[in-house]
Amino acid sequence: MNSAVDTLLKKMNRCYIPLVCWQDKFIEPDAHSAHYLVNVLRLKKGDKLVVFNGIGREVVGEISSITHNPHGLRIAILHEIAASVNETQIDFTLLQAVPKGNKMDWIVEKTVELGVTTIIPLITERGIVRFEEKKAADNKVKRWQRIAESAARQCGCSIVPQVKPVSVLQDALHAVNGVDFFAVGSLASEARLLMDVMAKKRSIKSMALLIGPEGDLTFAEYDSALKAGAIPVTFGRRVLRVETAAICGIAVMMFCASGGKYL
Repeated sequence: MNSAVDTLLKKMNRCYIPLVCWQDKFIEPDAHSAHYLVNVLRLKKGDKLVVFNGIGREVVGEISSITHNPHGLRIAILHEIAASVNETQIDFTLLQAVPKGNKMDWIVEKTVELGVTTIIPLITERGIVRFEEKKAADNKVKRWQRIAESAARQCGCSIVPQVKPVSVLQDALHAVNGVDFFAVGSLASEARLLMDVMAKKRSIKSMALLIGPEGDLTFAEYDSALKAGAIPVTFGRRVLRVETAAICGIAVMMFCASGGKYL
């Protein structure tokens, strides 16, 4: 892609629309996407935009019809866009104990920007957050998935990371079985500086990071992580909040695993 075309595409509005809405030559956005296009971006018939489906396909489209009914909106596909160079080349899973308040929203947004591909929200024994009903947990996951979609759009990515259902640690550990490198943030005396551990890692294709709750993991949870292959790491002398630890850990791991070419 030449620089002039690349610059033009960067100036266009971008929107994620789920694969189920795509046809061969046109896209019919769902109600959520239609609301974003019409009421947030204020697009009109004839306007062009970049649309991506969350699993790698990205196109330039044109609003071909629009009505007051969101499902009357149709986007004609004009041409394909080459695969984004912004996609991470490392499969990165974050296992994150859900912190109190809206901190998880921020964690999802920033870790997606840094290149995570999967986020598994955790309920841990010492965690403050509890979901009494499955519906409440599912609604939170839907919200976090929307935030992940927005962050991917912001970063110019065409692949949207997945936010998995809320899980307990033992179940989540199965999801990272066999990754090239698995770290757990730890305050234990045996924890090693993350930079030192990563300095000896080469040819990493998949990684995972486990961040516990405000009250830290219990001994049993910590032991389960170690038995699953996690290496206890520290991010320095200072004790970080859980959301800071996640950002710091991911940035260091992605930077080191890419040989200093990432970020």
